[in-house]
Amino acid sequence: MIQVLERTNNILNIISKNPNGVALKDIVDDTGLNKSTICNLLKTLNDIGYVRKKQSGIYCIGDKLIKLAYPYFSNDSFVGSAEKIAKELVAESHEAALVAVRKNGELQVIAKEIYDQSVVINTHRFGILNNYNTAVGHIYMAFDDGLNPEALYRQDLKNAYKSYREFEAVLRETRKQGYLSMTVHDGEIHAVAVPVFAGQKIIACLALVAPQVRTTPEKLEDYIHMVQKYGLKLSECVD
Repeated sequence: MIQVLERTNNILNIISKNPNGVALKDIVDDTGLNKSTICNLLKTLNDIGYVRKKQSGIYCIGDKLIKLAYPYFSNDSFVGSAEKIAKELVAESHEAALVAVRKNGELQVIAKEIYDQSVVINTHRFGILNNYNTAVGHIYMAFDDGLNPEALYRQDLKNAYKSYREFEAVLRETRKQGYLSMTVHDGEIHAVAVPVFAGQKIIACLALVAPQVRTTPEKLEDYIHMVQKYGLKLSECVD
C-alpha cells in the first residue's frame, strides 16, 4: 500500500510540474516504472478525477484534486474579492457569474455565483474550462501576451471559425472593445467577459453567463455595462 501511495505521489508531482500536461511516455521515463503499472495508476487517478486525460492523450491535474485544495486557499484576498464581485454582479443581473484565472496552463474558475430562478445555468459547467473555445479563453488569448493564439486556434478552435484570419479579427475587436460577447454551448448560453488587470497584466477574467433565451438586445447592453463596471471594481481590488 505504501509503495502504491509513493508511486501515485510521484506521478502527481510530475504532472503538477508541467502546466501543459505530460505524455504517458514521459511519465514512464521520469518514474522508471513499467508502462502497465503507470497506465493502471493513471486510469484510477483519471476515474476519480485527480488527473484528467485530454483528447490528445496528455495528462494534467484533474478538477477534483484542484477542488480539494481550494479550501486551503479560499482566504486569499483576491479569491475573496472575486467571490464578492461575483455575488454583486449576480445580485444586479439576476444571472450567473464567474471569475477564472489561468494557472498551470489551465483556465480555472476560482469564484462562481448563480441566481436562483426557473431557467438557470447548469452548475456542472463550472470548474476547469476544458479548452480556449470559451469567452474566458478568448479574453485570455486577446490580452495575455504569454499565450500563442495561433497554436491554441489549431488545438481548440479550428472548427469554431472559417479561418484563422476570422479568428484574429475577433481577438482584435475584443482588444479594441475591452470585452467579448459571444454565444457558447451550441447557442444555449450567452457570455459577456472582461479582463481583470494588475497594472498592465491580465490576472483574471470576469464573465456573466445567461441563457440565450433571456439575452435580448436590451438586456445584452445592460450585461455589457454591468460586467465592465464589476471588472473594473475587481481590478481596483488588486491595486
